[in-house]
Amino acid sequence: MTGITEFIRQALDEDIGNGDHTTLSTIPVDAQGKAYLLVKQDCILAGVDVAKQVFTYLQEDIRFKQYKADGEVAAQGMVVFEIEGCVH
Repeated sequence: MTGITEFIRQALDEDIGNGDHTTLSTIPVDAQGKAYLLVKQDCILAGVDVAKQVFTYLQEDIRFKQYKADGEVAAQGMVVFEIEGCVH
């Protein structure tokens, strides 16, 4: 495991543990969903690459469509990335 992968694993183990019990008890295991990261105020982006690594660590086949990259200027209302995959 690379350093960042190990860091992601440890953080998720600490945060999620054996799963989010509300999600596990109320959402079907095969449920699919879509989400996006929307910029709330003008900024310079940081963490997009790490976010992609977290999502793909959790689900290798997740659809991650990136519109902006780390270090780029983003204006309020812009979509930085979209993800689509298993809700769990």
